[in-house]
Amino acid sequence: YLGSIAPGDTGRFSLSIAIDGETLGNDYQSTLANLAVNFAVEPTVADEDGDVTTATTKPKTGDYTHLATYIALMAAALVLLAGTGVYALHMRKKGGSDERR
Repeated sequence: YLGSIAPGDTGRFSLSIAIDGETLGNDYQSTLANLAVNFAVEPTVADEDGDVTTATTKPKTGDYTHLATYIALMAAALVLLAGTGVYALHMRKKGGSDERR
């Protein structure tokens, strides 16, 4: 937790990262590292007493995919595939297929 700022205000912070103390060798020589830092922002609400609490809103993830559409398309494709299989079996039993010649 870093702190709170009012809406529209700006803030600045500093982050320092260091490797463990002095070493007696060249353990870190020619070593590369990647650092991933994630930040989260939570809206806050002040109650009657002035106490600030976290608002209960869902975060936006950026995923706007309508999953129901894809499920419906997969179900339609499955029905079509099953129907084609049933039709092929029906034609084979009926003797309408040219494969028996």
